Amino acid sequence: DEGSVSHPLVAEAYKYPSDYSSATYRLNPQAKWHDGQPITPEDVIWSFQVLKANSPMYNRYFENVTEAVAVSDQEVEFHFNQKGNRELPKILGD
Repeated sequence: DEGSVSHPLVAEAYKYPSDYSSATYRLNPQAKWHDGQPITPEDVIWSFQVLKANSPMYNRYFENVTEAVAVSDQEVEFHFNQKGNRELPKILGD
């Protein structure tokens, strides 16, 4: 009953610069895999790359994302090929 509201599970917070050229997500330390291992930035990057490489739908959905990089042991940053698109940080959060 909450249209356009997201409830994060893997990330606990995100930030973006004023020009919307990227988005950085801080992972929730309580986010774990089925075996109890914590989800890492490398896991997020790998999953993102596999989705883009193997799904035409996701490749198109994420076409404005040029790069995903681990910026710390708890953060992953996505870079965009355009500025000013206020929807891109939200799209990546999905």
